[in-house]
Amino acid sequence: MEQNSIPPLPRPESSQNPAEQASSNWLGKLALLCAVVAFATLAASSFLLYQQEEATLMAGMILGGVGLLASLTALIMGFVALVSEGRAGRVMGAWGMSGGVVALLAIVVLTVVGVGQKLQQKIDFAGEEFLEYEAEEEQPLEPLVIEKDAKTVADNYQLWVGWLDENLYRPMKWRLKGKAWEKVGKQVVDAFVSDWLSKWDRRTEKEWQDLAGELSRLGCDDPALLYMVSRTCDIGDQQFGVLTWSTKWFGKSKWNPIFAFMAQIEKIKKVDYAKKGKELEALDAEALRRLEKACEQGCFEGENLWLLHQLMNKKSGPSFVKRNAAKIAAVFERTKMPEWTVGWMMGKWEVKLAWDSRGGSYAHKVKEEGWKGFREHLALAREHLTRSWELAPEFPFASAEMIRVSMGSSKDPSQEIRLWLDRSMQAQVDYWPAFEAYIWALRPRWHGSIKMMEQFGEYCLANGDYTTGVPMFYFRVVEELAEEADDVEAFYKQDEIYNNLCKMYEEQAKVCVDDEGSWFCWTKVAMLAYQMEDFDKLSQMWQRMEERPSLRAMGTNWKLDREDFSFCALMDQSDPSIRSARDFRKQGLYGSAIGEYQSYQDKKELDEAQRAVLKKRIALLKVEEKWHAGEWVTLWPTPSPELWQAVEGSWEKTDEGALLAKSEGFRYAIEHALRVGEDYEVEASIGPAKNMPDAGGHGLWVSRWRWYGDHWDAAGFSLGSQGKRFFVTARRWRYHSKWAKKIERKEPHVLNLLCHKNLWQISVDGKKLNDKEIEMEKHHNGKLARLALGGYVDPDKGTTVEYQRVRVRKLEAREDVSKSK
Repeated sequence: MEQNSIPPLPRPESSQNPAEQASSNWLGKLALLCAVVAFATLAASSFLLYQQEEATLMAGMILGGVGLLASLTALIMGFVALVSEGRAGRVMGAWGMSGGVVALLAIVVLTVVGVGQKLQQKIDFAGEEFLEYEAEEEQPLEPLVIEKDAKTVADNYQLWVGWLDENLYRPMKWRLKGKAWEKVGKQVVDAFVSDWLSKWDRRTEKEWQDLAGELSRLGCDDPALLYMVSRTCDIGDQQFGVLTWSTKWFGKSKWNPIFAFMAQIEKIKKVDYAKKGKELEALDAEALRRLEKACEQGCFEGENLWLLHQLMNKKSGPSFVKRNAAKIAAVFERTKMPEWTVGWMMGKWEVKLAWDSRGGSYAHKVKEEGWKGFREHLALAREHLTRSWELAPEFPFASAEMIRVSMGSSKDPSQEIRLWLDRSMQAQVDYWPAFEAYIWALRPRWHGSIKMMEQFGEYCLANGDYTTGVPMFYFRVVEELAEEADDVEAFYKQDEIYNNLCKMYEEQAKVCVDDEGSWFCWTKVAMLAYQMEDFDKLSQMWQRMEERPSLRAMGTNWKLDREDFSFCALMDQSDPSIRSARDFRKQGLYGSAIGEYQSYQDKKELDEAQRAVLKKRIALLKVEEKWHAGEWVTLWPTPSPELWQAVEGSWEKTDEGALLAKSEGFRYAIEHALRVGEDYEVEASIGPAKNMPDAGGHGLWVSRWRWYGDHWDAAGFSLGSQGKRFFVTARRWRYHSKWAKKIERKEPHVLNLLCHKNLWQISVDGKKLNDKEIEMEKHHNGKLARLALGGYVDPDKGTTVEYQRVRVRKLEAREDVSKSK
């Protein structure tokens, strides 16, 4: 061996530096530990992701992230230990490194699966009622085909008019003759008919309240009239009793048995939402008996079969039918009703059973037995409904239902849903359940696309025959498209959408047979113009409707600032001073805005209406300036009474500072123009109330964004006994408490209400009443929410409530108000 070829001598284990050896072993142990942690989180993450629930899915993904970090740490530490010189450290490092690699690969796969499931959940939504298919190849839609002799909604309207004339107007004519309430009774009957026929001029909630109060003052004891008002409006705790009485009376009288059935359905409505088991079952059983009697007496023969369908689709009808479709089918069979009616009802029942089997979860969560039951019941529904259509193709009921069945059970859903729409249109050209189902089926998540929805909406609008309801379905398409849009507000502000909607309503106004219909349509155009800042068209529509917007049109789901709406309609928005003032207000420069408006007022000749809205605008700006500075703003007693308006009833301020509330109905509500929005605190000193009804209360109401006062959340005091009083909160305008607590009676009570979005913290006389925040209506406090003073009144007497002081201040928004604290 050459001298220069000296082989390296192995370094004895014992010669390694003890500190290095300890470090090597420590790194190996850490690598092995991290690998174990990675495998543990891998197992936990796998279990959670398998559950496929929203909460567990997110937890599984978080654990997957922890496992990823652990596996990377094991990989790095194992590598370091492997290149070190300690045997024990190298062995553990090798195991740790291997485990880290395996865990890393597994967790990457799991993370991909979790992200995929999360994306799928964004596509699915809970409670969906149809199967989801892979995207179909987009196909152009065929134009709508209108049969010349097909029925329209107007034809069925005439059927109802004839039926109501014979079965309602004639019997009521002699019942009202000579009565103290004859005049108002005729108004009630007319209002009932308008409501039943869904006419343009049907009464608002407030107007029904006025009619009910007038009947009460006149001492009306006619069960038919009391049924009509109790069916439509809130008359307090006596409402259920009135319906019970009128239902029994209809059952014993010689009136058409359909009225007894209708009254029972309205009675069911009072417990339906509470889902009271045995009570609801007993009421359903009584309704079935009354329906059977009507069938036995031939109330649904010939053309009157159209009435049967509408009875099943008004008020509480749909929920009653869903619960009892099989029993209704049995009633039809026993009473020798046409065979197609039995098949129609059994088809509805099988659809319900299909969804009972499937459940309301996401599609990917449904188990195989759920899908099996779903398919089996839909197949039976298809048999029943197809047979029903074959027996009576002149009725659209079964064909409309088949659109929904086809969405969940067809091999070629796009073609089949269109087939059933065409069949429905052959029976009635504008049958709304068929159009509703078809528009829903065209959504991208089902069997259509945005383009197909737009195309169908254009077909509806292009139909042009406004004596049918077909062109008006364009609006339904637009509503569905808006839900698919990322920015709903921007969607409605598209020029094409705006112009088409204006055209639709203006053309509809031309064919309305009464002024109320035209008034409704003009108001809709005015609202669209306001949102688009098309102030010339807004002013034009305002003049057409004689400066009186339709409350029913305003009461639908259109969110706008009502005060600014009327201001823009009346004032010349092109004037430089008006434009500058609007800009200053948007920038929060309230003093400058007030100066511009006052300057405009001094140099312009204004009519009475313009002076009124300008005075109100200036007064409101003064309030807003303090409000946005976070200061307390006194709303009552007020130096600016023009900022209050009566929504229900009427009111006046007494010399003592009390509020004298009057109402022809059973409620009063006066609302302030300030928009308190979502985060605010209100304090009110509320004194004695006189002539308050037993079921009444008085306090603060928070309005939603509707124009007329049928949607309120309330906080206030109800009557009590033995020195006690009840404090209650209520949702949706009724003093049927969501939360109540007894308190010591005191005059006055100081009420403090602290609101963050839909969560309320309440104090009375300096003491908190609720430990946790009360969760009210989710959307009751939008940006346009306002405060009102409200309560129930005795329509026979003046009700006095002393509001000694009401003040509010703006609060900073909380980032997370999703949980009560």
